[in-house]
Amino acid sequence: MKLFENGTCQAADVMQGRISDCWLMQSIAAAAYRFPELVVESINPKVPSEQGVYSLRRHEAVRLSCLNAQGAGLWVMLMEKAFAKLGGGYSSLNNKKTSESSGSALCRILGGIPGMNLWNESPWEQLIKSESLWEQLVEGAQKGGPC
Repeated sequence: MKLFENGTCQAADVMQGRISDCWLMQSIAAAAYRFPELVVESINPKVPSEQGVYSLRRHEAVRLSCLNAQGAGLWVMLMEKAFAKLGGGYSSLNNKKTSESSGSALCRILGGIPGMNLWNESPWEQLIKSESLWEQLVEGAQKGGPC
């Protein structure tokens, strides 16, 4: 049983199941696609303990214990379970019940501070021409991560 199918994580490993947590699955897939090394580093150890336990690191540096699951490519299931544990159960992942968003999930996985721009309040053309958007992105990256 492998943690990562091909030695690393891939966006193609992520598949939506019966839980209505597409917001989480899209964030996990995006993180695996763009920052696979950060996703791999967030799971420790790379093999389960004697009790079958893995730990996942969130950006707040809190370690979450997750029980081992069956099958290859365990990393997606472990991340989903960690989010379920944070929310009090798998039902908390339902996109109609959660206070989480794909942005906050990305920040929990990769680190950083989520931000939001309301594009209808300031035309995006103006943001781009003024370089304000670029300055916000650079500032966010300097403050701690890809998020």
